[in-house]
Amino acid sequence: MTAPSRLRRIGRLVSGLFVAGVLVVPPAATALAHTPHDDIADATLSPTFLEDDVAFSISRGILLKSVDGGRSWTRIVRGLDNTNDLVSLHVSPSEPHTLFLTSNGDGIYKSTDQGDSWGHSDAGLDTTDIRLVVSSPQSAEVAFAAGGASGLFRTSDGGSTWGAVSVADDVSITSVAFSPDAAGPVVFGDAEGVVHRSDDGGDTWQEAELEGAGPVRSIAVSPAFLSDRTFFVGTE
Repeated sequence: MTAPSRLRRIGRLVSGLFVAGVLVVPPAATALAHTPHDDIADATLSPTFLEDDVAFSISRGILLKSVDGGRSWTRIVRGLDNTNDLVSLHVSPSEPHTLFLTSNGDGIYKSTDQGDSWGHSDAGLDTTDIRLVVSSPQSAEVAFAAGGASGLFRTSDGGSTWGAVSVADDVSITSVAFSPDAAGPVVFGDAEGVVHRSDDGGDTWQEAELEGAGPVRSIAVSPAFLSDRTFFVGTE
């Protein structure tokens, strides 16, 4: 298959999975979950999708994997004690075979074989409800995880151990983003519409409130942040 054909298929994959969080498949789409109207909580492509055709989705709390660009899906259960209340998936940008998976009630799982099998990665967490986890673009050893209700956690050893990051106890974190540049900041947003930025890897934070914007749902840091000082914030 030519590269342009693969690129078109990526577009169909995305458009088929997300419309207001519910799977709606247009006539030309090739990406199907296991029934036409499954709710899709998360969908992620392998960083090397153009070469391996690997994609993941979480549907009704169940983890699914595709190895053919979204044409068919297989449920993944190996190593997962929690197989029905999974929340979000993160694939390491720097190590495509390393993935983190969050859950309600069972902490964080980690895979080093592109999602085929999983093991617990929750030593040091003080909650088993985890909303999201994001690793550094430079290394899967460094990652942040957000508790479902509150709490921010950091690992520097690939998830073998986690430690609490000093933020207010009642902050409900809704989005976390690393700068693509190693020298750039880490940024997270919360349910009160406040953006928190750290320039020292999460040791200290600066806050900026987006008055009247509602919860922060997504953040993207400019690849040229050190020169343009720009990041984008999506709110509710």
